[in-house]
Amino acid sequence: MLESSTLNAGAGIYYYDGVKGNTTPYAKGALGNTLDEYGFYANDYAILEGFGELKFKDLLGKPFTAAASVAYNAAADDNNFGYEIGFQLGDTKTIGDWKVGYAYTDIQEDAVFGAHNDSDNNNGGTAAKGHTIKAKYKMADNLEIGGQFFFDKLYASRSETGTEADYERVQLDVILKF
Repeated sequence: MLESSTLNAGAGIYYYDGVKGNTTPYAKGALGNTLDEYGFYANDYAILEGFGELKFKDLLGKPFTAAASVAYNAAADDNNFGYEIGFQLGDTKTIGDWKVGYAYTDIQEDAVFGAHNDSDNNNGGTAAKGHTIKAKYKMADNLEIGGQFFFDKLYASRSETGTEADYERVQLDVILKF
């Protein structure tokens, strides 16, 4: 099975200088990032990221991918780590093809700069953990339908109530290629 597999790995560095001490451009705060007592960003962001992806050409008759990524903000002393692990089975190359996937994400308040993080999962930003379930089906040469289901918990630091809060989202897609 490993002879028909591919391993991809990589790393990156993202450096945001001068964020600490500035105001957030968002009316509802910093999308999970820590603010000081005056409402200014409490940290800069020097993010080290690593990822890996293992692809198998055939598992149960379908392509299978397992992936993981981690992020660490070296410019913050606390709440500076995040990760995601997941898998995908299938593809949508020909009519009738389908794929399903699952991912678990846990991203602390200052692991990444919230304004640049995934805007679909946990309503964007950081300070959340949870599950994503995805599915897609190819109906025609130029038409696919799909959906993503997000079941997250916002950390108490991000919740309006000061306690962990549920965040759920259903996102339905119609992909028309022309």
